[in-house]
Amino acid sequence: MPILKFWLIQNPVRINRIFFSIIIPILVSSIGFARPMTGSVDRQGGFVQTPRERNSNVQSRNQDAVVLRPAAKSLIEAKPGSITPATFKIINLSSEQQTFKAEMILPKGWKPVTREFPFDLTAGESDVRLTTFSIPSDAPAGKYTIRYKVRDQASPVHEAVASIDVVVVRVIQFELKLLNAPRFVIGGAVFPTDILISNQGNSSGAFRLRVKSSRNYQVRLDSSIVHLAPKETRQLQLFITCGIESDKIKHTLELEAISLQDTTIRSKISSIVDVIPRSTTSGNEFIEFPVMLKLTEVGQDGKFAPQVEVSGTGSLTEGKTDRLEFLFRGPETQNISTLGLRDEYRISYSQKNFEIHVGDQSYSLSTLTEAGRYATGFGGKVKFGSMAAGGFYNSTRWTTQSQKEGGGFLSYDAMKGATLSLNYLNKREQYSTDIVSFRGLFTPFTGSAFDLEYGTGVKDGKKDQAYAAHLVGTQRWISYDLRFVNAGPNYGGYYRDINFLSSSVNIQPVRNVRIDAYLRQEKRNLLRDTNQVYAPLDNSYQVGIGYSNYFSVHYRRNTQEDRFDSSKYRIREDEVQSRIGYNFSFASMYVNYDYGIRRDELLHKESPTRTLALYLTFNPVASQNYSTAVEYTKLKDIYTEENQERISASLNAWIFFGQSTQAQLNVYGSRILGSIVQTYSMFEASIEHVFPFNHKIRLHGRYNIFTPAIINNQTAYSLDYEIPIGVPFRRVSGIGQLRGSMVDEQGKGLANVLISVGSNSALTDRKGNFYFPALKPGPNFVVAELGSIGFNRTTKQPMPMEVIIRGGEETTIVLSVTRTITVSGIVTMFNTHEHEFGDTSTALVDAGGKSGVFLEISNGTEINRRVSDNKGKFLFADMRPGSWTLKIIGGDIPENYKIDPEEININLAAGEKTDVKFQLKPRRRTIKMIEPAQVVEVTVPTVVKKAVVPPPPMKAEKKCIVIASLTNDGYILQISSWVTKTKARRMAKKAANFHGLKAYVMTEHIPSLGIRYRVYIGVFGTREDAVEFCQNNNFE
Repeated sequence: MPILKFWLIQNPVRINRIFFSIIIPILVSSIGFARPMTGSVDRQGGFVQTPRERNSNVQSRNQDAVVLRPAAKSLIEAKPGSITPATFKIINLSSEQQTFKAEMILPKGWKPVTREFPFDLTAGESDVRLTTFSIPSDAPAGKYTIRYKVRDQASPVHEAVASIDVVVVRVIQFELKLLNAPRFVIGGAVFPTDILISNQGNSSGAFRLRVKSSRNYQVRLDSSIVHLAPKETRQLQLFITCGIESDKIKHTLELEAISLQDTTIRSKISSIVDVIPRSTTSGNEFIEFPVMLKLTEVGQDGKFAPQVEVSGTGSLTEGKTDRLEFLFRGPETQNISTLGLRDEYRISYSQKNFEIHVGDQSYSLSTLTEAGRYATGFGGKVKFGSMAAGGFYNSTRWTTQSQKEGGGFLSYDAMKGATLSLNYLNKREQYSTDIVSFRGLFTPFTGSAFDLEYGTGVKDGKKDQAYAAHLVGTQRWISYDLRFVNAGPNYGGYYRDINFLSSSVNIQPVRNVRIDAYLRQEKRNLLRDTNQVYAPLDNSYQVGIGYSNYFSVHYRRNTQEDRFDSSKYRIREDEVQSRIGYNFSFASMYVNYDYGIRRDELLHKESPTRTLALYLTFNPVASQNYSTAVEYTKLKDIYTEENQERISASLNAWIFFGQSTQAQLNVYGSRILGSIVQTYSMFEASIEHVFPFNHKIRLHGRYNIFTPAIINNQTAYSLDYEIPIGVPFRRVSGIGQLRGSMVDEQGKGLANVLISVGSNSALTDRKGNFYFPALKPGPNFVVAELGSIGFNRTTKQPMPMEVIIRGGEETTIVLSVTRTITVSGIVTMFNTHEHEFGDTSTALVDAGGKSGVFLEISNGTEINRRVSDNKGKFLFADMRPGSWTLKIIGGDIPENYKIDPEEININLAAGEKTDVKFQLKPRRRTIKMIEPAQVVEVTVPTVVKKAVVPPPPMKAEKKCIVIASLTNDGYILQISSWVTKTKARRMAKKAANFHGLKAYVMTEHIPSLGIRYRVYIGVFGTREDAVEFCQNNNFE
């Protein structure tokens, strides 16, 4: 160690060369984020760059002095509008300390965030410089170069430059805003809606617009695709055509914008507009029964036939407590065309406790008697209290042999949720039967129903019986349907010679997850009568699970067998059904795949079956809907062992043209491939149009193609024309009519003014007329929407205006419009100077506007109130012209201050304005000094600085705060003020119980104190009564 120390002292030059040529390069290259330096050492120990380094992004005019390079990554990703950091490594390779100055060179519009200051580096010292810069929010996406320059202040030629690439990423961001939309429009009108769409991203973008009308109104948009440059905003206008509505409705317009660059980025807004009917024609003063007359022409393959139909459904009373329905249609056209209809004739009338039916319809009694048969006949029902009775008699129309039946019932409501009935049925068909059944309808618990029935009857002299039970219900997480029927071979009811059991259960243990199961067993020919060909037994069950509409899996087994000893068939089918699907905002798609095996257990043969189906619906706009389905089935015939394939496809389209025209198109085709190729194709289309007078026309056509067939095509059509008819039969007595007009100062009618009477609304026509055809008798209140009258206008009549409506009569009113008046002003407060006792000067000082003062203006019928603002100003606008009285009624007025003047009388003509002033001045107080044998009166100002004579021993006057009540029916007294609401409520309750008056707690914000809870008591008829009550009671 002593020798090494001696050598270091004697060789300083060599040590310097070793330090700069070996140690410093090793230190620089050892730093992880610095690029290793390459080169050689000259004779003086300096560093010399290679040609490769001179061509890199690190540029140096004097490599011997300084080295500069990125300290970390040379490529940075950043978002527009962000503040981004960058680091640079600088090394002083000189043999002396140097002072450097750095400068950052940024693209145009970019700004540095950190400020650069000169810094010193000693010989061989390195430093990492952190700099930050802001990227403009509208910087387009792309690649930018950031340059960082370092210069030696003593020698400008000693300069180094390094660069970093910054990639500004693409940002997709946009916004929709509702700019302007009317609050209400007239039914049948076209109204505009203005919107703004802003591209807030940093790249050009295309956006698809979708509109949806809650009432399927026609919406016109100039273009459904909008192209916007970065930061560009464009105003768009939509035009909506309203339907002609009979009642006031709310229409919601929904607009959605979708980025075509990324369809997951969307923005949506909505606008709600009231659509008001224009009721300006005379209302219907009669009760009208709606009747529809329909004229039809059908044809097929050169044959045609006409048909007329008259139908109606409605009430014959004003309160709609009954219902009349009828249908008369003939002659029959079903034998002419597949689009034809049978001739039918029926009429029904029902009230709360009575109903009757005559003609062609479905007649039913109970499960074990007659569950439902379409025939012609008559029937009825009557209810009296807790009992009801009814019956029917009918005969079949469309069978070769007439079949007649009659039945009746008697029921009794034993208790809530329990009804018992006795039923009887007599049939005269190919056999004769009489049946009696006992039935009970119960509600065991909420959301459930239980039907239990026992029947016994005689058929052609043979007696037999039947049982039936049915339990159905829906609970929060489960729904179920259980059914059982057993009817003997000689039972002649709706069910006969059958044992039937079925059950279905649907369970939802958690949201969107469902588990369902189904079981069915049907046994016929219970006694295995050999006179019948078969004794069938069918069993089937199914279990499955599914999640929402996304997927489901089911397993199903079905067995069919003949129970005779010499069974003629025994077949078993096993099948797995799977389904996956997804719902988009504009479309839905489902895929089904079924795999099954059909086995004949007597022949010991089996046939696999595979079915693949695709279902797709597409709803691009609210007025269009398209759906398609494709199905492929492959199976093997279990008897012929022939492979068969079946392919079918369908396409359905529904298009709405405006509000009055719609069209439908259905295309279907199927093809069976086997030893015989069979095809079937169907083309069906219809178009329907509703005229402005509510007549409707509809054309329907169908074309079928069959192969192979003797007649391989079929063409059918139908043409319908419907005419609605309102048949008046009774004058309305429970409603009245109101007719009126809205006129301006010159008596000219004002159009499009919204008039409301209760929940009914209407707009005036171009002559200013309006009409309400159906109002309840009695007081009704008319209100004109001031916003639709015009700026600075109001009605001469105070609103709401009471109108008495009489049933069966028409009332007429005229509403006139005038220009409004405006009253403004200020409340100023004055104080006195402080004086010595005995100074009687009366000079006052203007303390400025006084806030918190309550003002009231009235013309005898109308009252308006305001509170002065923090500058003491107040404003009464939009008032009717005439005489008004303005006064201060309370508020934050100091004690012993008077109001000057006490009230102001104002008389203004239409359109005039005025400005008034109130002054709050201190009262002059009189002090009485009592001395022996004399009384001396001295008048002094309100504020007294010194009291030479002590106050006399007299009772001090209590300070009372009295303000007008909120409902303007008197005055209320403040009795205390609290920091907490709990204590204020406790005080209010105590005062109310003690004094027998109502107490209030009101929240006030006091600028110097914050929130305070004030307790008020009242109401008092006059201010004097409130003050007297205050003086005579202690509220502490």
